[in-house]
Amino acid sequence: MNVIGEEYWHVHRLGFYDDLWCEGQELEIDENFSSNFYQNYSLREDALTKQYGSYDIDEVIKNLESIREYKDLEYKLYHAFSSLAQNLYIFRREKALEEGRKLYNPDAPSRLHAIYLTNFESLQYWHVNVDMGKVFSVDVRGQIFVSSDILFPTITADLDEQVRESKSYWQPKKLTLDMPIEYLFQGELRVNENLKI
Repeated sequence: MNVIGEEYWHVHRLGFYDDLWCEGQELEIDENFSSNFYQNYSLREDALTKQYGSYDIDEVIKNLESIREYKDLEYKLYHAFSSLAQNLYIFRREKALEEGRKLYNPDAPSRLHAIYLTNFESLQYWHVNVDMGKVFSVDVRGQIFVSSDILFPTITADLDEQVRESKSYWQPKKLTLDMPIEYLFQGELRVNENLKI
């Protein structure tokens, strides 16, 4: 869907592109845009490729889970393995969502190369502590896709199942008022006021 001049909201996490997120700044978001989210995704992809060459993400996670369940694993190691597993779950989910986008809605912006926006009603859901982020109103002109993270695939499902489940995210049947809304946006964006919440 194309939008022109409508107002949306962006929750900016401090420490990433802070110089771009100030009032009056104009941004061009396209397929070459590398969000912090995309950079983290790429780092995980590179690390797995370096470690395993060609790899099966489901097998990597299954092996990690079996180590984590070893009864004599030290407390610190257990939590390190749990944190790594959680990061890999998210990585696998995003791989599945990207594959699902190609199948179910190839014209939608990629989650890996988009700015995440929301509506005013969903701000409380997405809002971060003021020490960690800021909320900006933005005007946009470009392509926007609307869905909800409630429609994400089951995080512990294997990759193929998550790709199938991602159809709900990429082709949402009905978004209700109680669902937190997320927009994926590519195009021209103007940063407006920093909202004090």
